[in-house]
Amino acid sequence: MIAVARGYLAQLRGDARGTAEFGSQALAESREDEWILRSVAQGQLAVAQWLDGRLDEAEHAFAHGIAGRRAAGLATWEAWESYELGQVQFAQGRLDAVVRTCEQALEVAAGTGQALLPTSGPAYAGLAEVAYQRNELDRAPSSPSTPSRNTSATSWASSARPTAPRPSPAPASSA
Repeated sequence: MIAVARGYLAQLRGDARGTAEFGSQALAESREDEWILRSVAQGQLAVAQWLDGRLDEAEHAFAHGIAGRRAAGLATWEAWESYELGQVQFAQGRLDAVVRTCEQALEVAAGTGQALLPTSGPAYAGLAEVAYQRNELDRAPSSPSTPSRNTSATSWASSARPTAPRPSPAPASSA
């Protein structure tokens, strides 16, 4: 467990090597039946790949982690891992993939039948980041309401509209 905590500290420092070392140590020290601990350690290895610039490997690792969390019914963990996957896709410049990933995370949150999960926030942040990059701020979600169980994430995300004028983005520099 200490290796996991040290892995998180390394991650916060942006230390890819340290994140990978502690994630690997946590995996090596865990038992097969400690699947939550192993899942966290595998997530740290994905983050280490991301920090190290190995985006294709990180994307694959995050997608694998999301599938495992979905199979286990861990909607909150799935949403957070989806956010990290979206950030990797954003770094790759694959904005359509970010939108799909965020919408899938919102569908999972809506499918729980519970009130809007707090971890839906990162999915909305991801959609807003894409809207900003595309200079489509009028499409950025601002204050989502709790969807019904039958509401699709696509209509849910695209129906949210800003309630106040948003400033225009600064022009890009030519440097």
